[in-house]
Amino acid sequence: QFVAKRGSPNLSLRMMGEGTQHHSRRQVQVVFVRHGETWWNRERRLQGQIDTDLSDLGQEQARITGARLRELYPDGFDIVASSDLKRAMDTTIAIIGSDSPVVADARLREIHAGDFEGKTIREVATDEATKQAWQAFVSDRSFRAPNGESHDDHMARCAAALDDLVLKAAAIDKVSGGKRRLLFVAHGGVMHCVHKHMTKDYSGKSSPHAGNCSIGVVDATVDCDTIMDWSLRRWNDVAHLQAVQTASSTI
Repeated sequence: QFVAKRGSPNLSLRMMGEGTQHHSRRQVQVVFVRHGETWWNRERRLQGQIDTDLSDLGQEQARITGARLRELYPDGFDIVASSDLKRAMDTTIAIIGSDSPVVADARLREIHAGDFEGKTIREVATDEATKQAWQAFVSDRSFRAPNGESHDDHMARCAAALDDLVLKAAAIDKVSGGKRRLLFVAHGGVMHCVHKHMTKDYSGKSSPHAGNCSIGVVDATVDCDTIMDWSLRRWNDVAHLQAVQTASSTI
């Protein structure tokens, strides 16, 4: 069972019954970044797994986010993982540079919205041919988008990917000890899934929003091959983007 402690401004989660740190436990700090704004974000057009380009604003957001992360983490990251979709990879490269290794993981892709992709939310919600299926898609997590996947499908693959990456980072031996650090770059829907996974909230309620190029920080405690708990340090931090306009949350 998780117990949430509210502080300012972070939400800390811990497992009840956990004692002191065992010597075999390792800490992995996961830094989450949603991709920069795309032209389709601005149009509120459903992207899903269609490759789309960052807008001029999105490119600037990614550049600013990279500068901020270099300030926060001058020693860099032990693993950098990104969705293999173009908007996420372009954001990742803007953050860490083109010469750094990246784990391009297809499991971190946005939800496959099937026949809804390429259409605006208004179009799918009002068109007689799609509105019934759209309502089912947004209200029932087990409903698969026509020629796509369900929110439950999406949750399962995102959660598995995050766990695998954290365990991979935990296995890295560091001479200096301390936390291993993982950079995780993906999509708004993916951030929704991993937040629910980490907080064990599988209800139909929405998880906290993650804006374009927002930063989230979570510490994972790993004992052998088991993730014992997650401690959320920050989520949807966009303070570094105050000088530029923020974007929509459209998938």
